[in-house]
Amino acid sequence: MDVTYYIQNGMLEAYALGTLDSKNAAEIEELLQSNIELGEALEEILIKIDGNQNQTLHSTG
Repeated sequence: MDVTYYIQNGMLEAYALGTLDSKNAAEIEELLQSNIELGEALEEILIKIDGNQNQTLHSTG
């Protein structure tokens, strides 16, 4: 399975943000159980999101 498809289409980021529709979210959840590369990509996205949120908090408050 090529994780690039999920990354380039923004599906993995939408999943991380909780904005992905339930059908595609279920598909990604199933793939995460068996695909280490997809899990690593999701972890990188979550770290970026967390970093962006922390940066926003520091710049506004």
